Amino acid sequence: MFIIASPVNEVSISALNACFLLYDVDKKLAYSAMFLAISICHDYLKHRIYNLEDDSDLAEELYSLEYTVHEYFQSDDLIIKLPEYKSPWIELKEVKYRPSSNYHLNKFFDAIKWERSDEQWDTTFLSHVLKQLPTKELLHSEFKEELLNFIENLINWTIELIEPSWSEQYSHEDNHSSLYEFSDALCNVISTICEVLPFNETYSRFAEPILLLKSEECWQLIEPLVRYCSCKLYDESIVSEDVIKILERCLDRFLQIEELKNDCYRIGKFDVFKNNTLKSLMFTRITQFDSAKRFANGNWSEISLILPIIDRLVREAGWVSVVMKNFVQLCDHAKNDYPAEVFADQVLTVISKPKLVGWQGSTLYSRISELVQFFAERDNPLDLETGQKLLRIIDWLIDQGDRRSASLQQSELFRSIKVN
Repeated sequence: MFIIASPVNEVSISALNACFLLYDVDKKLAYSAMFLAISICHDYLKHRIYNLEDDSDLAEELYSLEYTVHEYFQSDDLIIKLPEYKSPWIELKEVKYRPSSNYHLNKFFDAIKWERSDEQWDTTFLSHVLKQLPTKELLHSEFKEELLNFIENLINWTIELIEPSWSEQYSHEDNHSSLYEFSDALCNVISTICEVLPFNETYSRFAEPILLLKSEECWQLIEPLVRYCSCKLYDESIVSEDVIKILERCLDRFLQIEELKNDCYRIGKFDVFKNNTLKSLMFTRITQFDSAKRFANGNWSEISLILPIIDRLVREAGWVSVVMKNFVQLCDHAKNDYPAEVFADQVLTVISKPKLVGWQGSTLYSRISELVQFFAERDNPLDLETGQKLLRIIDWLIDQGDRRSASLQQSELFRSIKVN
C-alpha cells in the first residue's frame, strides 16, 4: 500500500488501483489507500518526495503519515477522517495590500486584499485518485458519510477557488487555469453520487452549488457535470430518474447564458464548454458506441426518457441556429422512434419566434424538409392533425425559398391534406 507514495505517478496509480480492486476482500485496506493517496496531495508532498526537497522534514512528514495509516489499519476504528480542504485564499493585513493592474485609476478599491493561502493541493494527482475511487461501493458502506463530506468539502474549495466569495468587490488573478482535469474527475464522482442517492439528498448538496455559479469559469465545472450525468443514460441498464432531474436543473442553468439572450451581441457564439454542454443536453455528443445500453448504440426506443429535456431546450432556444442544428442531428439519429407530432409541434414553436439567429444561409431548411418527408413516409397515412402541422412547416419552408419543400407539398403524401 505504501507504494502509493512512490514519486512515479504510474507506479502510484497502479498501486492505488490494486488496493481498490481488493475492496470486496478488505474494505479497510482500500479505505486506507484512499486516505494515504489524498493525504500525499497536501502541499504537494508527493511532488516534494520526487524532488528530494527538505530531506529531514520530508522524511518526518512521510513517516508520520505512514504511522497514522498503520495505526488505523491495525485498530478497530471503522474510519479515519479524510483531510479537509480549507479556503484557498487568505485576507491580507492592510499594510500588505498590493496594487492591482488598475491601481493608478483608484488607489483604494483596486488594491488586492486577498492572495492564495500557503496551503496548496496537488490537484493533478488528486484527479487520478478521484478517477480510481470505487464510488458506488463506498456509498453502500460505512464509509459513505465520510466520502460525502469529503466530496462536499472539495466542491466548496473548488468553487471558492474558481469564484471567490470576495470577487464581486476585489479583482484577483487567475490561479485556476489548470483545473480542467481535476474538475472533470470531481464531476465524475458527483454524477455517480447523484445516480446512487436520491435527488433530495444530492441536488442541494452537490449539484446546486455548482449551478449557482455566475462567472464564465464556472463552466469548467458545469460542463463535465452535465456530460457525466448524460452518460449515465447511455450506459446504465436501469436509468435513474434522479439523474434526469439533475439534468433538468442543468438545463435551467444553460438557458440562462448570455449567448441565448436577444440583446447579447454574441448570440449563439458558444465557447467550447457551452457548446459541449449543449451537445450533452441534446444527446448528440456521443454518436456511436456499440456497447451502450441505449441511444449511442442506435436504439432510440426509450427516447421518451429524454424528451422533456429535448422539448424544452429546442422550444426555448431553437431560434439560435447552433441549438437547432443539434436538434436536427438528434432527430436524424432517432428518426425511427422520434414522434412525428412532437417534432412538428417543436418546429412550429421555433419558427413562430420573431427572430431566428444564424439560420440564413444554413442547411437547416433543407434538413428540416428531409425530416418532414421522412416522418410523412414513415407514418403514412398521416392522421389529419399531424399532417396539417407538417404541412404548415412545409408552407413556411417554401416561404424561405426551400425548393425541396415545394415539390414535397405537391406529393401524394400531402395532396389530400388541407390547412385552414
